[in-house]
Amino acid sequence: MRAICTIAGLVLGIVGAWGLAYEILWGFPRRNKKETHESRLNSLRESASYLENSIRNYPRPPYDDEEIERILKELHDHYDPMIRKEEDKIAEYSIGHRERAFNRALLGIALLTLGFILQIIGAIH
Repeated sequence: MRAICTIAGLVLGIVGAWGLAYEILWGFPRRNKKETHESRLNSLRESASYLENSIRNYPRPPYDDEEIERILKELHDHYDPMIRKEEDKIAEYSIGHRERAFNRALLGIALLTLGFILQIIGAIH
């Protein structure tokens, strides 16, 4: 009984530590990737907005409304797919991360606590 409690306590301690380590090993890099994509998205939106405003202010003549609309369409054809891609990446890195990190940390704490209790029982008996 003593050896079983001690070994089970050690195993639970190891598993519990991995639950606590999730945020450091996997959560932090995931959050960094999300922030990188948010920065890219902001840059793309700012660039597209600046260019759109510049194009709308092209002198008439030599440009006419039809030509300006064609240029704006080309601008959106270029920027919109990149903006959607960044939005998708942000959504991908956002899904469930906080809940997963919190739940794994709680599980880790519970397993560590149970592991320590089993080790104490193994040491006392």
